[in-house]
Amino acid sequence: MNASAVGKLTPTALYVHRRAVDHMPTVLRLYEHCASIAAGRPQEWTIVKLKHQDRATSWLDYPNFDRDPHPRILSSYT
Repeated sequence: MNASAVGKLTPTALYVHRRAVDHMPTVLRLYEHCASIAAGRPQEWTIVKLKHQDRATSWLDYPNFDRDPHPRILSSYT
């Protein structure tokens, strides 16, 4: 997770915008892709959350993410 040049790293997870997923290191893209195969990725999502403590992936949908400085989350799928 520390090797990623994109996203926001917190003590528990790496948050990456949908447009930046292709710029993550290959191993992290595979991590997200395997989770999408196992759980099914939702159609609408803005941020992918890759947890490094519990090894979980969540797709978060913030419809106004690019326009609102404090967007409300519409849905999350883990």
